[in-house]
Amino acid sequence: MEVSEFERRLKVVADNIFQIALNSTHDAAVMAMQDMEVRIFNENLGTEGTEIGKYSPGYAQYRKDRGLQTAKVDLQLEGDLKKDIRVFDTAKGVVIKFVNDLATKKGRDNEKRFKKTIFALTENESDNAAKNLELNFDDNIKHILDTGEYRSI
Repeated sequence: MEVSEFERRLKVVADNIFQIALNSTHDAAVMAMQDMEVRIFNENLGTEGTEIGKYSPGYAQYRKDRGLQTAKVDLQLEGDLKKDIRVFDTAKGVVIKFVNDLATKKGRDNEKRFKKTIFALTENESDNAAKNLELNFDDNIKHILDTGEYRSI
């Protein structure tokens, strides 16, 4: 590759570095959110890796009457809580949070009820997010250096 072409490709990197970082961060956060959702809603585990809890006998009967499982707390009576967790791009960065105050209250009330942190990333989920961010960022830079083109997402 000619020096002038390499310089052109470096300029493409420089011109798009902020957007590359934002997109890479957003994508890593989406993957972390998906990992967190599997842990909470499929594996029924809190942030520390222990079961969220058990249903009270009355609430277990309420769920059973609606054809829902009662062996483990899955926080999925109607599925709203799972649908209400999203990734947001903010002025301060990318965050995983509930979409509104009602969903936030439901999440915090469940953490109080079961006396454990549920809606926070585990250390492993956080580490995986950091690795995914680095891989995605590196992949985007490599793509520009290899092709001279920025792939906007």
